Order: sequence, then structure tokens, then C-alpha cells
Amino acid sequence: MPGHGGWFLASWDEAPAERQEFDRARLLAALDALRELPEIEGLRSGLADLQAALGRGSFLAVAELPSEARVALRPGVLRAELCQVSEAYTQERARHYLRRLRGGIARPHSGAVNDIKTVPQGSRTATFSGRVGNSAGGAFLPGTYTVNFYLNGRYFAQRKFQVMASATRPSGPAFGMTSGGGPAFPALDTPVLAHGQMSSIGRYSNAPIELRLRPQPNGFLHGELVVHEPGYGVTQLEGFVRGEQLQFQVPYGSETFFFEGRRYSDRLSGTFQATPSGTRGTWTTMAN
Repeated sequence: MPGHGGWFLASWDEAPAERQEFDRARLLAALDALRELPEIEGLRSGLADLQAALGRGSFLAVAELPSEARVALRPGVLRAELCQVSEAYTQERARHYLRRLRGGIARPHSGAVNDIKTVPQGSRTATFSGRVGNSAGGAFLPGTYTVNFYLNGRYFAQRKFQVMASATRPSGPAFGMTSGGGPAFPALDTPVLAHGQMSSIGRYSNAPIELRLRPQPNGFLHGELVVHEPGYGVTQLEGFVRGEQLQFQVPYGSETFFFEGRRYSDRLSGTFQATPSGTRGTWTTMAN
């Protein structure tokens, strides 16, 4: 609306038909029971039983259950979260994922994402961004979404869009060959070993690193990051692969490093940020 300053709000909402209502208390009790199991193998067995029970509809909310005792979840997202727990390497990591999942179920969630922009008078455009999807990456998951627009708190427009699941990967130079005839970077659905450097870590600049990536069929990413500097060494990484893009995180002492990157022919590179220090930098590796 040109000529009018103010603030715009865009609100993304997932289509309610894509969610199912579950008995919140029963689901939380099942997750708590899993967290108490002493061994990782017993936990994985319990997760398989829970997945089977979910498939039978055992945790769906019954008609007489009050609304405050229900939780609306997308079954596919719930299954993916439980799968991530099952694939954790250690008991501690599995319990971390269970705590995170439990927190998401215990807290009421509307499925909406809001983005507010202050627009100067005379501005003709306002750009919004929304991240709806998994807890680690925020990618839009397949489904139908509604975008509601408000100006100074007053609704004035609505748009819908649909995200479709892609059944195939794009083909071309980025997925199997290089224009210069050099070695091709392996597809990110098979184990990858790559060497390179990151711009800074601790007191070290241009630290040599090694990436051992093991992508999983469900899009999760496991592996190790090796920093070849004293005091660092090998640490497990956990993340996601989405086409040519990947995200993963690695704990080192009191810091957690969050990496984002992309594959370019035989090279993987991107940026990272560490918390709580706020250190930022870049990283790049070449496939072996």
C-alpha cells in the first residue's frame, strides 16, 4: 500500500488437515519412559515399539478428551524426530533429542510463524521471510500454507501456497561431474571424506580440518569433524542434508559450532557461527 507508513505483519499457518491430534499426557509419559531406559539399545527397542503404537493410532486423542489435553502434530514430522533419536550414537545425545521433542509437545504450538516489518512512508514493497518445518533447519515441509497480511494490525489480504515433495534429484554437473574433468564430488547420499580448513577456531587461524560425512536415507547427517590442532581432535557431528545444502553442529568444550554449507562440484564450503562466543567464519573442503 504505497504512501502509507506503518508496520506490516505476515503470518504463515500450516493447513490443519495435515495435522493429527494426539493425547498429550500419554505421549509425554511414553517419552519420559524412554528417557529413563539405562542403555541405548533398550531405548532404540522402546522407540520401535512407540513407532508401531503410533502407526496403530494408539496415541490419538479420543473424542471426549478436552482441547487443552490435546496436541496437534504432523505425523511425518513426529516420525522423523523419533528416527533422529533412534539414530543417535550415544545415550546422552538420544536423551537430548528426547528432551527437545518433549519440550515441543509440552508447549502449546499454533503452527504459525509471524514476521513483522516496519515500512517507511512512501515505500512500495515489504519483504517477509518464514521458516516452517524441522527444528534444526526450518525448511518448508511439503504441505499447504496460508499467508495472512496485516497493516497496522488490520487484516487486508491472504494468499495460499503449496510445497510439493520432490521425488527425484536434479541432474547435471553439480551432481556427478566437473566441467574441468577433475574428480567429481560424491553425491550427498553416500559417505564422504573431505579435507580443508576453517578460518578460525579458538586461537587458531586457518585450522586444518577433516570431514567424515555419513548421510542417512531420511535426510539426517551423521559423522565426525576432525580439527587438526591441539585440544580439538575428533568430535561427532549431527545435522541434515537437503539436496546440495547441508547443516550440522559440533560441540567443542563450552562452545557449539553451527555449520551451513553447499556442494560445488568437488568442493564443500560455507560459513559457521559459534555460541555463546558469537565467533563467525568460513570453511572449505575438497573431496578425496
